[in-house]
Amino acid sequence: MSNESVTSVTQPGDGTDSVLSARGLGKTVTGADGDLTILDDVTFDVARGETLAVVGPSGAGKSTVMQLLLRFYDPQQGCVRLDGVDLRDADLAEIRRRIAIVPQEPVIFAGSVHDNIRYGRPGADDAAVELAAEAAHAMPFIRQLPKGLNSALGERGVRLSGGQKQRLAIAAALALRPDVMVLDEPTSQLDPEAAAEGWRLLAEAAAVDPVAGWYRVEQALVMGEPSALARALETLAGLCEGVGAAILRFLAAHLRGQKEDPSEK
Repeated sequence: MSNESVTSVTQPGDGTDSVLSARGLGKTVTGADGDLTILDDVTFDVARGETLAVVGPSGAGKSTVMQLLLRFYDPQQGCVRLDGVDLRDADLAEIRRRIAIVPQEPVIFAGSVHDNIRYGRPGADDAAVELAAEAAHAMPFIRQLPKGLNSALGERGVRLSGGQKQRLAIAAALALRPDVMVLDEPTSQLDPEAAAEGWRLLAEAAAVDPVAGWYRVEQALVMGEPSALARALETLAGLCEGVGAAILRFLAAHLRGQKEDPSEK
C-alpha cells in the first residue's frame, strides 16, 4: 500500500494506524410504510494492508456502505475517515485518487487498452500500465490483440469477453496505486468457472505488485437478519481456510439455532 497522506484537506489526520475507518454510520429512509433503517451505528477500522469483507443479503446496506466510503454522499449520522481525516473535510479529487473500485460490471471505454488501464491515472507511463496488466493477468490476451496495448476495444469493450473486461478493470484499479481498494462483487457477472478464475487472479496479483496485498480477509462486517447473516457467514467461510473457516461455519450454525463444535470441522 502507498504510504502517502491526504494532501488537500482542511485539517490534519489524527495519527491513527487506520487508513480507513467509520464511526457510528447511520442512514434512515422514509417511505409509504414509515421510516426504514438502512444503517445503524456501523463502526469499523481497517489498518494499512488489511482487508474488510462486507457481507450480507441484498438490501442489507452493503452498497450504502460502499457509497459512503467513496463519498457519493455524506452519512446522516457518523463519519468516514481516510488517514484520520473526515471525508467531508477532504478534497474530493484526492479521495478519488486514493480509493479505487472494481465494480460488478466493468466499464470499458471505446479507446485503446492503454487508455482504459490508465484512465484513473493519466500520467502513468507505459511501464506502469504494463505492470498493472501483468498483475491482473491481462497481458496474455492483450498480446494477442492486433496492436497489443494500443488496440481499440470498441464501444463498451464489445470485442472482449466478460473475463477479459474484468481483468482490465482490475488492471485499471492497480494502475491507480490506491491506498484503498473496493471490490464490489467483481465476479458477479461471470459464470462459476470464470468467477473462480477471477478470485484466483485477485489473489495472485499480490505476488506481482505489493500494492495488491488486499486480498487477505482480516475482518468481516456482516449485515442483515439472523438467517441472512448465517448465509453470509457461510459464504465468507468459503473464502477462508482452516480455523477461520471453521469458526465462521460455527457462528453460522449458531445463528441457525444448531449446535456444532468448530473442532469437528
